[in-house]
Order: sequence, then structure tokens, then C-alpha cells
Amino acid sequence: MMWNRSGTTSNLQLFLLLLFLLLFSGSNNIRTAAAVVIHHNKITAPIAARGLENSPLTTVQAVIGQSVLLPCDVTASGVSDAPMLVLFFYANKGTPIFSVDARGSSMYSGEHWSDPDQLGTRGSVKVRSGHQGLYLTKLVPEDAGQYRCRVDFKTSPTKNFRINLQIITPPRHILVTSSWDGGRIVSGVIGPYPEGADLTLSCQVTGGTPPPSVIWWQGGSLLDSVSEIQTEQVTRNSLRLPRLTRDDLLKKFTCVASNNNITTPLSSAITIDIAFPPTSVRIWLQNEVTESLLSDSTGQPNGMHQHFKNNEYKVLTIQEGKEARFACEAYGSRPQAFVLWKKNNRVIVNNDFVSTTQSTIMAARSLTMTGDAASISSLKMIPSLDDHKAIISCTTYSPKLPDEALVDHVILNVLYQPKISLTYESKIMDTSLEVGDSFSLECHIDSNPTTGSVQWAKDGVPIKSSQSSGIDVHERRLEVQHATRHLTGAYTCAAANSQGVNTSRPLHLRIKFTPICSSQQKKQYGVGRKEGIEISCTVDSHPGPMTFRWAFNRTTEIKDIAQNMFTNSGMTSKLRYIPHTEQDFGSLLCWAANDVGLMKEPCVIQIVPAAKPDGVQNCRVVNNSSMPRSVALITCTPGYDGGLNQTFSLEVREYKNLHSRPLATVQHSPIPVFYMKRLKHGEEYLFIITAVNSRGTSPPTTLSYIVPNSGHHTLASNSYDSSQATWISWTLFIAVVFGCLITSLICFCAALFIMRFRTPKSNKNSAKIVYAGPIRNFDDNKPGNLTAHNIIHCGKPGCEDEKLVKIDYTQTTKEGCMPTLDKQRNHDIVKENDKFIRNSGSDVRICTPNSWTREPNCTAEETYIRNPGYHMHSLSPPPPPIDPKHDLSSSDDPFSQIISTRVSQKVSPLTPSKHISPSVSIESLPRSSSSSQHSSNNSSKVLRPDYYAKDDVNVTCKTPLMHTISQESAV
Repeated sequence: MMWNRSGTTSNLQLFLLLLFLLLFSGSNNIRTAAAVVIHHNKITAPIAARGLENSPLTTVQAVIGQSVLLPCDVTASGVSDAPMLVLFFYANKGTPIFSVDARGSSMYSGEHWSDPDQLGTRGSVKVRSGHQGLYLTKLVPEDAGQYRCRVDFKTSPTKNFRINLQIITPPRHILVTSSWDGGRIVSGVIGPYPEGADLTLSCQVTGGTPPPSVIWWQGGSLLDSVSEIQTEQVTRNSLRLPRLTRDDLLKKFTCVASNNNITTPLSSAITIDIAFPPTSVRIWLQNEVTESLLSDSTGQPNGMHQHFKNNEYKVLTIQEGKEARFACEAYGSRPQAFVLWKKNNRVIVNNDFVSTTQSTIMAARSLTMTGDAASISSLKMIPSLDDHKAIISCTTYSPKLPDEALVDHVILNVLYQPKISLTYESKIMDTSLEVGDSFSLECHIDSNPTTGSVQWAKDGVPIKSSQSSGIDVHERRLEVQHATRHLTGAYTCAAANSQGVNTSRPLHLRIKFTPICSSQQKKQYGVGRKEGIEISCTVDSHPGPMTFRWAFNRTTEIKDIAQNMFTNSGMTSKLRYIPHTEQDFGSLLCWAANDVGLMKEPCVIQIVPAAKPDGVQNCRVVNNSSMPRSVALITCTPGYDGGLNQTFSLEVREYKNLHSRPLATVQHSPIPVFYMKRLKHGEEYLFIITAVNSRGTSPPTTLSYIVPNSGHHTLASNSYDSSQATWISWTLFIAVVFGCLITSLICFCAALFIMRFRTPKSNKNSAKIVYAGPIRNFDDNKPGNLTAHNIIHCGKPGCEDEKLVKIDYTQTTKEGCMPTLDKQRNHDIVKENDKFIRNSGSDVRICTPNSWTREPNCTAEETYIRNPGYHMHSLSPPPPPIDPKHDLSSSDDPFSQIISTRVSQKVSPLTPSKHISPSVSIESLPRSSSSSQHSSNNSSKVLRPDYYAKDDVNVTCKTPLMHTISQESAV
């Protein structure tokens, strides 16, 4: 047989199917097999077949919503036999609701089909031995009825099984009503009822298919099993108890309803109570309290009677905010008295802070004074300030005997923390306070018990009287005279008693003041020429600034910047700035103004050429006794950032294999602090730390560290030169240093001796010698000290020996050999403290001045010198004048000593010169950072001083009359 899974079968297929069934089906099932037709994946069968009424019938019960197995034996009779086709039919339905086609396969892997309309995915076939049949889940009432299972075997005859499925719906709800309670629903302990009362208990059960049986039990005794009312939805059985007696006290009656033995029956238990009036009542405190709270203000224990408003009241001391539990015991009431709680003669209603519970008679305490049980009612409350001195009363009575009530009263003594409020007092509104105004604050305190001293604070910092600040503290009052902007903040007052400390809500006062430069303002920006940068000016002010003003500070003037060049947002103004020339580096000024006025001092922002950052300093590796040996903390001090934001990087390498790949790399750390872990014990590591900004990377700082093996911690952190690959011991290092110093001293002395005896003779012809060298004032290293590069013109031989040291910075003369110094056209002035620009390697192009005037064909880009710390134009004021009377030759200034040193010259053969004016030619210029050759498009070259280089400088001077090589040594 072939199955068409698409659900369509041709006429030819149907004919072949019928022919196959007629030829090969057994004699016992020819008629049945001939009637089977496969169409749209559904198997149809005749409505009735002979012999089905004699097939086995099994009745199965199941609960609605649960699962059930409809048994069907699919076990074959022999080894060679096997089930081929299993069909399940429901009631008189002609088509199967579930089928399994095992032809060509097995029952496990055969094709399973389920009627989507009746079963859907709720049905499945179980073929495990002893557990075979159709398994249905999520039963519904429509699943009830008779099922038929048909099994076709390979060789054995067909088997049929009938299953009668009964769907049971358990009863949904059970309730008991009492005739003495007006037919209301009761449960648990009911009553109390007066002795001799005629009580009828009705048990009503709703739902259930088939209808449930409702039975009354007392313990293990059956009392009543006959239901008076039984419909499809309701079943009721009533139990009548005529004339209650003391023997009926606390008797328990149970109503049970059930319609099956699968689910748990519904039941409701009733315990009957009989009413007796109470004989006494008292209130007591259930809380476990400290000994200090067990007595009132008179020292008597809580619960002792005291005279209060001409009545005998007990005083109970409790704490605010802490749960207090009161108990009201009623003695002599049977079985349990009704308790009514009142506060200040008002009935207490249950809420989140107050609740009442009444214990059952079974949990009541037994007292020997009456021989009867005690009824206990609990009052749970979280006392507040309003409950102080409140009167709590407990009224107890039997519900059936309301006229025989008893009452007890207590008064509450609530201890609470100080309740503090802070108020502002002044003729000026707190939102309009300005610098110079006066105001006062008042602290209001309510507490039990009373508080001690009052503590004042601003922003959490204690405040004390200060005449200089204009603050005067008077216990609960704070007065301020002539307020300043520093008094802006959140004011609080605090007080304490035995219950704790409390603080008032902050009173925020903001003193209006003119804008000032923010402490977070960045004071220096680094940028290259023709590079754009966004500069921020942030101020502090209240109210916020309305306008900003930007200006550039030149030496002789302050030049305003147009408003369309910057944008304002809140407390910040941002300027887009592009320095085009050297003159554009300097100081930017920023002002802000608000409703109060204009800021007095502007924010000063230095614009400097951007450079690489300096290396980190003071690096060390930390591993103390509290840290595991496998971890280490690396900390360094940042160096100069080059005027740009910098980050820090770390490389970790094996010390014994420096050229291997890094073990770990950390980049873009905002601070030079690194935490290392999982280090190998006894291993030596190399830590390389660098600073990085947009201009480049700083020189590396390298540390070596040996991870300790034992409990003691070894710190091996040494500076390590990145060019070295082996360890240099301290002894060898010191020996090398001392050797170099001694060798340098010997060479220096030899140079002085040679220069003294090789001084050239003066040329009779008048020659103009141009000296290009640094002249500095070495008073100190303050930032205000400036350095100038001077050009000195001398008209007679030997003038340099006589007058070079007598330069007057403040005047210019033409008499004799006095040098001519053009103060306004001097070389660039470089601040002494700008050490960050050394070794940066960036090019600064400057024009070579011959006669201190810019040549027409010379631009700032024509010549260059690798010294980013040298600028043609400086915005700093000129250096202090040098006293002409001061003898530089006797000064301790090393540059003065160099100038006073005789110049050694080597005379070369005379060659006619085409130069009209003398010039200086730099043959070589050793630098501390680089040895690059300085060049110029112009034949005239001027030495640009590097005030940080200490190498020898060789200068070649050429004049129209002679070629003189002048060597000048600088130590």
C-alpha cells in the first residue's frame, strides 16, 4: 500500500488498494479490510462490524483536566507476527480518531495520525509492555464515551477492544451555614452560642459529576449521610443539634463531600463554642524591651497603676517606629470573649500600622483563678509621635451577652527621636540673596526625652561661630552677616537624645555672585600651527552667565575675538581657535557676566605648541603583606602632558627574554596605575610604561620585578634603560659614572690650556665679527626669568674681549665698541620653565634675520630649526635689564664664563667675499635630542640657542676680509 501524504489519491490507486486487500487479506477480516479506504490521510471504516459486541469492554474513570490511558493490547502472538495497523474509534463515528501504520516499520517508527478536530495533539499511543493503549491528556467533558481499539496483525487475526471512559468532575466548593448566625457561612470555631440553643448546621456542596455524596462526621462516627437536596449543581445535607449543653462545648463536626476515589474529598470542620461572660480583663505589653524602658518617669515598673486625671491608669513606655504588641486577656469567658480595642475612645481599625488578632479557644491560656480559659486579643501597632499620651482601652464581652462587658485602660509614653525643622528668616527672600546680605536660620526641635546641644552644618561640615566669616551660632539660631559666595550650600541642624540623632532636611541657600573662573578649568592647551582646537572656558556663578567675552593677550594690547567665533552653553563657552603663526601662541582671556555683574579677573588660558608627553616618574611596584604574591600594583607619577590629553600604556615582558612578544598589554589608561595578577612565583618581569597623546609617545620608563617565592615580599624595582639588554650592577654603574666625570674634567682642563696658548693675533685690518650666542640671566629658575639671543656689532679688533660682557639690555649706543642691540627686534624669548618642549623633534620654521629686519623675500617657512621650544615672537614681557656695571666675567653664571672665554681662531687663506654684510655659518650643531643638520635657503645662517643643550657648539665666522673659524665651547 502506498500513502499519498499530500492528501490526494487517484482512482487507479484506489482500485489497486481494493484489489490488494481482496487478494491478500485473511478470511476473517476480508469484509472489514475491503471497507477500509485511505483518503486525505484519514482511514474510514464501516459503522458496524460483526462480533464487536463480544469484544472485551473496560471501564476507565478519569478526572477532568488530567490524563488517562485507554488500554489496548497490541502484543503479537508470535515472534514472526507483529502489529501492522492500529485504529481507535470513538462512539459511532465511522472514521478513526487515531491511527498507527506500522507496515514496513514498527509501532515506534510507524506513521501516527490524530484527528485534529477531536484530539489534536492531546493523543499518543503507548506500546510499552503492560502500559499499552491510547494516552489522552487535558481531558475535557466531551472526551467521555465509548472507544474502540482495532489492531491488525501481520499473520494473526484482528483484535478489537472496547473502552468506556467516564469523565469525573469533582465538586468545586463546600460551605457550612449556621441557623444561629442568620444562615451566614461559618467555619472553624463558631459561636459562642447560649446554652440550650437549638442549632442547625447545613453543609452545601456545589458542582460535581456525578453528584457527590455529602456526609456529616464527628470524629470517626457517622452522623448523617442523607442529603435533603440533590440537583445537577447543588447537594445539601443539614445536621440538627437540639439544645446545646456543656457536653457540646468544643465538639468538632466535619462535613465531607466526594464523588470519586481519585481526588481528595472536600471537607469543612466546625467547632462549637458556648458563651459565658468574662470575669476580669487586663492589658499588658508583649514586647521584649530593655530594662530602661521597663519603668516610667517615676521609676516604677511598667504596668503598675498610677493616678492620671483622677483615674487609675497604667503607663506603658514604647518607642516610636518600633512595633509594639499589646495583649488584652479576658478571664472567665467561655469559650472566648469578644475584644474591642479603642484609642482615645475611638475604635481602632486595622491598617498597615495597627492590626488586631484574637486567638482561638484552643490557644487560650489556662488560669487557675477561675478554672476557666482565658481569651487573648493582640494589638499590633507602630507608634508615632501622635500616639504620645494616647489612651488605649480594651473592652471585652461575650457577643451573646453584650451588657456584661469589662474595660481596661493604659496611657502610652512614646519615646521618639528629635523632630527637627529648619526655617529661613530674613527680609530678603532666600532666592534673592547676594554677596553682602544678612540672614538667619532657626532650628525647631520636638523630642521625648529632651535633647542636648544643637549641631549646625553646611554641606555636612560642622559650622562654628566665626567673626571673620560673619557667622554667629546661638544654640538653636544661626545668624550670618555680610554673606559671601562660600556660604552657598545645604544647611542642616542636628540634635540627639537617648533615642538617637536626627538631622533636619537640608535648607539650600545659593548666594548670588559674579562669575569666577572654575577650579576645573583647563589652563593650558597644546596645538600645532594651522591646527584647529576647541578651547573651553568654564566659570562658576549664580545665576548662570548671560554673556561671554574672549580676547587674545598680546604684548602691547588685548585683542577681542568676535562673538561669532565662540558658542555659549550654560557655564561654558567654547572657542574654535587656529594658530596660524608663532604670534598666535600665547594667552587667551575669557570673561563672563551675569545679573550680578562682570567677573573681576578673567580666565587665562595658555596656548602652547603641542608636544609629546614627558615620561612618567617615581614608578614603583607595590606588593604588601595583605596582597597575594601573584599580584602587583604599579604606580607612577604623570609627567608633563605636552599640552594635550594623555593616556598611559603598559607592556609586560619576561626579563630573561626581552625580545619575545609581550605577555600582556594595557592601553589608554587614564592614570598611570596598573594592577597585575596571576604572576608566576619566582619569575622576573619587565614592566614598560609610556605616556601617549595625539603628538606621540613619551620615552619609556622600565621597571623590573621579581615575584617572591616565599612568604616574605621582595620588591625588585629598578630603573632600566630600554637600550640595555643586560643587567648592570650598581657597583659597575657607579664606577662608570665616576670614570666619565674624571675623564670629562681632564678634557676640560686640557681644552682650557690649549685655548689660552692658541689665541690668534689681532688682524690689523678692521673686521666686523658677528657673535651669535645665548646671553642669560641665571638669577633663579622662576618662570618670570627670560632668555634672549643677542646680536652684537663691534667695529674694532679685540672688541669682543673688552665689551662683550658689558651689554646693557636697556640702551643702544654707537660710541666706541659698545654693542648695538635692537630690543624690539630681538630673538625669540623662551621661558626658562618650558622644558616640556625638548626632544619633541617637531619643526619650527623661522626666517633668518641678518640685520634684525625681515627680508622681503624671506618667509617664516623658508628656514627651519629643530627646536620647538624656540619661538620668534613671545607674548611674555621683556626680561629684566642687565646691570652694565655687573661684571659677567666674575659671575657664577656658566654662560657668562663662556662669553668671557677667549675665542680660539684658525686663520685660513684669504678669499674675496661676495657678502656685503657678515654672516654666521653653522657647520655643526650637536643637540641633546638629535644631531640633525640645520640648513637654510639663504646663505646667511643664525644660530638658534637651545638652552637645554650642554654639548660643544662649533661656530664658523666669515667676514669680507678673512675666513676665521671660531670655536666656542659651552659646558
